[in-house]
Amino acid sequence: MQVKDMFFYFKEYLRYSLRAKDEYSVHSPLIFNLYTKVKKRNIKEEITKYFGQSLVVQTEDYQTIKDKLRENNPIIIIINDIHKRSSLFSLWKRVLEKEEIVFASIDFFSCGIIVRNERLLRRQDYILKRK
Repeated sequence: MQVKDMFFYFKEYLRYSLRAKDEYSVHSPLIFNLYTKVKKRNIKEEITKYFGQSLVVQTEDYQTIKDKLRENNPIIIIINDIHKRSSLFSLWKRVLEKEEIVFASIDFFSCGIIVRNERLLRRQDYILKRK
């Protein structure tokens, strides 16, 4: 890891630590159930078990994310290490700012999760603590 990336990582960790909430700040039953099941374990494995392999996509490509969000099917998109490099954080921010589709985003610091589901009525963005 380069010095520039290390500085970015520590700056982002400080920002994350000050803004992250626990399960009591989650008002969506879908996100609450997901969070309570995965917060203490390996997030990627638990999400795959919780939703099934066919719904989970791990990618770092904006066009793939955009295409998957535009489909009408429920989908879970995982973007790894969103706070480790500025390029991945830019990708995360771009998805959150540019996409107008209803989805829930969860920032777990180690990864970002985007949940597209027909049960979601409005856009929800969470920054949640890992225990």
